[in-house]
Amino acid sequence: MKKKRILVFSLIFFVSGFLVLYFLRIYPFLAYHNPVQPDVLIVEGWLPEEIIDKACTEFNTAPYRYLVTTGFPYYKGFRMGSMGEMRFAIGLTEYNPDTILEITVTARGTKAYNEYPHFRVYADTVLMGETFVNSKTHDYTFTERLDFRPGSVIIEYDNDTYAAFRDRDLIVHAISVNQKKYDVNAGNVAYYKRSSGMEVPCTELNISTAHEKATVLIKKGIPDSLIMPVGSFRKRKSKTYTCGLDVNAWLVKNPGYHVKSINILTSGSHARRSCLSYRKAIQDTSIAVGVISCYDSGISDKNWWKTGKGIKEIVRETMGYLYVKFFL
Repeated sequence: MKKKRILVFSLIFFVSGFLVLYFLRIYPFLAYHNPVQPDVLIVEGWLPEEIIDKACTEFNTAPYRYLVTTGFPYYKGFRMGSMGEMRFAIGLTEYNPDTILEITVTARGTKAYNEYPHFRVYADTVLMGETFVNSKTHDYTFTERLDFRPGSVIIEYDNDTYAAFRDRDLIVHAISVNQKKYDVNAGNVAYYKRSSGMEVPCTELNISTAHEKATVLIKKGIPDSLIMPVGSFRKRKSKTYTCGLDVNAWLVKNPGYHVKSINILTSGSHARRSCLSYRKAIQDTSIAVGVISCYDSGISDKNWWKTGKGIKEIVRETMGYLYVKFFL
C-alpha cells in the first residue's frame, strides 16, 4: 500500500512538473526566431494584415532579391472573422430586367453565446433577404423581381462576437446567381471589414492565398517583378510541408535564380513548425533555411493561456511540430 502511494505521488509530481515546464517554456520554444542571410523571403498566405505589413518592412530594409508567397485556395470556405461584407462582381450578361433573380449562398458558421452567424444578401443595394446559418454547410436561396441588371452581390455579416472558448464566424463557400456559380476562389471577390461603422477594403480574394497576398504586397509598393506567388493545390501530409514542397519545386524549376538562402516570415507560435517543415522539404541542403517569428498580439507569451482559442492554438502547434519532427 505504501509503495502504491509513493508511485501515485511520484506520478503526480512528474506530471505537475511537466505541466509547469510546458507552461513556462512552450511558447518561446514554438516561437523560434532564427533568420539567416537575406536572399529570398517566404511569406505565408494565411497571415493577417498586421504581419503582412511587417513582411513589407522586412523586405524593404534587408537585401532580399525576391519575395515568394505561399498558400492554398479556400477549399473550406472563406472565414469572415469580423463583421463586414463580401462583394462578388457578377457581371450578368443574360439577365432580362423584370424577371426573377435567384441568389443562392453556400455557407456555414460557428456558434458563440448560443447564436450562429446572421447575414443579409443584397443585389447591388436591394435587400434580397437575410437568415442565420448553422454548423452544417447549406444552400440559402433568395429570390426577388428586379427591374435592373445587378452588377454585384453583397453578403453582409452583422453579428460577430467572441466568447472565452467560442468564436462566432461566418464561412462562405460560394454563391450562385440564376444557377451560375461564383466561388470565393476568384479574382472578382473582395472582402471588406467593418471599422467605426464603415466598410473598409481588406483584401481581394484570388485562386489561392499565395496569389491574394502577392496582390496585397504589390499594392503596398513591392515591385511585382520581385514577387513570386507559389500556390499549392494538392495537400500532402500537412499544409505547411506541402507549401515547402511546392517552393522546393519552384527552386528546382528556376535554377537561374541562384538561391542561397530563404527566410520564412510567419506568426509567433507557428515559427518552429514552419522552419522544420521547409528544412525537410527543401532538397538542396546548401540552401540555408531561417525563420522570422513575428509578434502576434492575439496569441503571445503573455496571454495564450487566458483563452480557449489561445490554449487550442498552442496545443495544436505543439502537436503539429511533433508530427513534422517524427513522422515527416
